[in-house]
Amino acid sequence: MVDDIAKDVSVFSSGLEAGDLADSIKKRVNRVKDKKEFWLEYLYVSVTHTKSASKLCELFSRHLVPICKQNLNLTNNFISFLKEFKEEVSSFRDSEPVSKKKYPELLCYLKADKKITDSEFEGLKFDDFNDQIIFLFKKWKSQNDQRLMLFVSKDKFDSI
Repeated sequence: MVDDIAKDVSVFSSGLEAGDLADSIKKRVNRVKDKKEFWLEYLYVSVTHTKSASKLCELFSRHLVPICKQNLNLTNNFISFLKEFKEEVSSFRDSEPVSKKKYPELLCYLKADKKITDSEFEGLKFDDFNDQIIFLFKKWKSQNDQRLMLFVSKDKFDSI
């Protein structure tokens, strides 16, 4: 089910609008009985799918968080869902090495899009966060992406 979403992201790369993809995912999740399982699986694919992980993380943060909150009645308790996912990540980090880089990336998208607070962001990080996130920071720097400044002070910017 969620693997189909990863396939959709390939189409998204070739012209499908993010809003259209979000609508497609919303329709899928509405057909699913266990919505929590769907969203946990979506996040799992988002941090483990080698080709589409970054796009899935960004899509979740920018377009799908409100749908997820609504599906799970998490308007005021979204962080508890993310903490549960963090526990799941800790169980597969070694067997899914790409997740060591993509889970921190997901957190950065959520913080940059103001879906989580600074303190929630800190509470969701693993100890090796700084070692794992450097690739995203280099990408953002090369693209002059202003989100980088949320994570890196001006005096450390040049060292990235």
